[in-house]
Amino acid sequence: MDMMHYHGLDVLAMATSVFAVYLLGNQSRTGFLVFIVANLLWIFLGFGMMESYGIALGNLFFLVLNIRGYINWGVRDRRRLRDRFRARFQSTLQLFYYGNPTNQ
Repeated sequence: MDMMHYHGLDVLAMATSVFAVYLLGNQSRTGFLVFIVANLLWIFLGFGMMESYGIALGNLFFLVLNIRGYINWGVRDRRRLRDRFRARFQSTLQLFYYGNPTNQ
């Protein structure tokens, strides 16, 4: 078996995928970007060099999921922060309007 049949791009794509899994396992958003690079490598290999449409189409689907994951990273935290700010702001307004109930 020729290890350099695909000029090492298959090894690079696999190493990039493993590194992306490592980053995501450590809860790093950068993992999605690394996975996007790996997906692009696999799509190029699948369509261009291997003529394996299953690999290419599967990674096209994964590419969309990784883009979605990158965009949605931290949305829940931002919503939680927004709700916390809104609650504190409302309580501050109530204190200003009604006064401090402990002083009455």
